[in-house]
Amino acid sequence: MQNVTTDDLFPSQLLYSMVFYFILTDVKGNYIGVNALARETFPYILADLQQEVFSNLGIALVSGVLLMYLVLVMQFGSFTAPIPVMISLPLSLIGVVIALVSTHGTLNLMSIIGVIMLMGLVAKNAILLLDAARAEEKEGMDREEALMHAGRKRLRPILMTTFALIAGMLPAAIGVGEGGEFYRPMAVTIIGGTITSTMLTLLVIPCFYDSIEMMRERMLARLPHRAERFTAVGAVVLTMLEFIVFLTFLRFVYRAVRRMLGLPTGGLWRKPEDEHVPPARPAFV
Repeated sequence: MQNVTTDDLFPSQLLYSMVFYFILTDVKGNYIGVNALARETFPYILADLQQEVFSNLGIALVSGVLLMYLVLVMQFGSFTAPIPVMISLPLSLIGVVIALVSTHGTLNLMSIIGVIMLMGLVAKNAILLLDAARAEEKEGMDREEALMHAGRKRLRPILMTTFALIAGMLPAAIGVGEGGEFYRPMAVTIIGGTITSTMLTLLVIPCFYDSIEMMRERMLARLPHRAERFTAVGAVVLTMLEFIVFLTFLRFVYRAVRRMLGLPTGGLWRKPEDEHVPPARPAFV
């Protein structure tokens, strides 16, 4: 039989199919009656609706992350400062996987909604940390000292908000009340992602921020010399490509391979006589 979708049916046929599917099946999904329309069309309709829902949730997730980045760019006044905050978002997925596997959960509609909510919740820890560090850095403190002092100063409010969020989600994660099992995957997802992101944010985000800022300063220092060797547009494009390679860890892999082969690890486009260009000294990668 040719696949049938919701677009191929009239509203009355769709309603008829969905209603009679539930009427003519038992709790295990076995048919206890004869209904050709429901039996032949509903599985395709259900798959089509599920695919549409998950695709819309994916679009909502990507849109939320992009809007978050734009807001942070306006708040920090920099295009590179929000990047460590964006890097903290995938760290929460480690806890999501561990929490769902340990509770024998599945990646369903509610757990994906929990992931979307988690993207906004876990970013607050990195925002609190980096905002305090940048404020002290503007006052003249060294970047590394500012990051360490901000970590000590913001540790208490980060832990307080994390524990409050976990305590609020515990009843739903346990499944208390009517319909608790329906919301349980969302609560488990939020709790697991919040725990891992809180622990990893305090350790990883300062390293990422320091490395990205040092890389930005080195690229800005190399930009005039590249503009003399190439054109101004070529220097900008080359600098942007170098930053993308740095963020995707390709630069780290390239230098590691060259060290293994005993080759020099200097820049590809740097002239040997350019001694005034700051040497590359990666802190994180």
